[in-house]
Amino acid sequence: MHGDILFAIAGATVGKVNIVTEDLLPANTNQALAIIRVNDNEDYVFIYQVLKSEKMRSYIKDSIAIGAQPNMNLAQMGNFCFSRPHINEQKKIASFLTTIDKRIQTQNKIINQLKALINSLSLQSFGDETQGHTFLPLKSLCSIKKGEQINGSQLSVSGLYYVMNGGITPSGYHSKFNTTAGTISISEGGNSCGYVQYNETDFWSGGHCYTLLNINSAVEKKYLYYYLKAYESQIMTLRIGSGLPNIQKSSLEKFEVKILQLDKQKKIISLLDNFSKKVSLEIEINEKNHQLKKILLMALLI
Repeated sequence: MHGDILFAIAGATVGKVNIVTEDLLPANTNQALAIIRVNDNEDYVFIYQVLKSEKMRSYIKDSIAIGAQPNMNLAQMGNFCFSRPHINEQKKIASFLTTIDKRIQTQNKIINQLKALINSLSLQSFGDETQGHTFLPLKSLCSIKKGEQINGSQLSVSGLYYVMNGGITPSGYHSKFNTTAGTISISEGGNSCGYVQYNETDFWSGGHCYTLLNINSAVEKKYLYYYLKAYESQIMTLRIGSGLPNIQKSSLEKFEVKILQLDKQKKIISLLDNFSKKVSLEIEINEKNHQLKKILLMALLI
């Protein structure tokens, strides 16, 4: 019914929650979901926010049975403890947290729209016209180096230098770095292989990460980055394998890059840098929204 909370108790999405709204009804659930029906003297939106909190995620991490399929049972759910103010206060808290959620959603839309605009401008700047332009394989523009594998036990959740491996986000943090700031990296293995990133700070390049070094003077580094990012989907098609896909260095070396005159490269860099800075600013605002919500929930649920 409307206002019920669906809570995943089995599978890879254990702990994921959602509120049932009129547009979802009628609906059926399976054994992987628990239905939480809140009493009349409680606010269901407040309870929903509590179930999404860091405290709940931490409780889930400590409680779930790890195996072929992670799971929680109803008794474990019932033992989760948190502070419950009067329903009037619950409604005020829920309203404020919902407002922050809406801000986060709006910021996400702005960020996605800006990223789409950058991609569109990039493709327009590079163009489809090939006549009169030179295309060179990546191996003639730079050297491609595979990173160094690091033991998972050496990683931490925070630290001086992030570790890039096969994903689009850091695998963790390390006390040392092996690659300097201003380096282009491309994911070598995993479901995100082919992901292109410009690293603004020193970092550790892992065993499933390629870095582009010794950039040829015929191409500006940032131009090369924006070009590869614009054609990231084509780079991803170079992957082979199914269980753990990867991109062979030899295939990446053959990927061709359109070379424009240096003055045109610099104009493209200037244009796309401005929009990239705007994206970074919007992401920073959204991170502050997430942090604000986290702090409020931690204070409320002590």
